Amino acid sequence: TGNNAKSTKFEIIQSMLGPFSKALSRSAIIRTGKKDKVTASATTELNGLLGCRYACLAETAEGDCLNEEIVKTITGGD
Repeated sequence: TGNNAKSTKFEIIQSMLGPFSKALSRSAIIRTGKKDKVTASATTELNGLLGCRYACLAETAEGDCLNEEIVKTITGGD
């Protein structure tokens, strides 16, 4: 829901971290269908996360799901 200062919090954190912080579009890590294809624009955006310590993702739409494979790849987790 709106008006709960989420964007203000993100902006403060991003200003504190400077170049170690990036904004990420939802299309970069949201599953778009049954076949989790990664688009060229998402790949370019994910490559831009190199050296990033904090990535901020705008709110997702109801029913959106994270692409688990991409999230695991960029976080180094299983």
